[in-house]
Amino acid sequence: MDSTVQLQWITRQHPFYPAELALRYIVLRAPLKMPRGSEVYAFEEETWHCVAHINNEVVGCVLLHPQNTNKSGKLLQMAVHPDHQGRGIGAQLVRGLEAHALNNNITSIVMNAREVAFPFYEKLGYVFASDFFEEVGIPHRTMTKQLRHDP
Repeated sequence: MDSTVQLQWITRQHPFYPAELALRYIVLRAPLKMPRGSEVYAFEEETWHCVAHINNEVVGCVLLHPQNTNKSGKLLQMAVHPDHQGRGIGAQLVRGLEAHALNNNITSIVMNAREVAFPFYEKLGYVFASDFFEEVGIPHRTMTKQLRHDP
């Protein structure tokens, strides 16, 4: 069914952007009783946005923020609509993010992962790089993945 999932890198001016923001709010902020607008990342304009869509309906998203060195990037705001979770869309988004990172000379990914997402990211090769800390009121740990080693 989800073989029709398309990944697309978009800008904030793209018609999918409002749906991406809405999805980020519904999945990541509303369950924590956070206000609308809290899903907007401080560096939204400098961040690369990838959406997964089926028949032009946004069903997933992930952001990649290049870090200062431009050799690493931060994965954030990963979300898949609850009606589409468990179908491989999240893994497809992460693999797409990793390929996009490598194409842009980013060789490592870092993220602050929610505790519920640890098994998902571990299956994709991410490893823990910190102890627990609190972010948006819930436990997180930093996870990283080396995409390729510099020569």
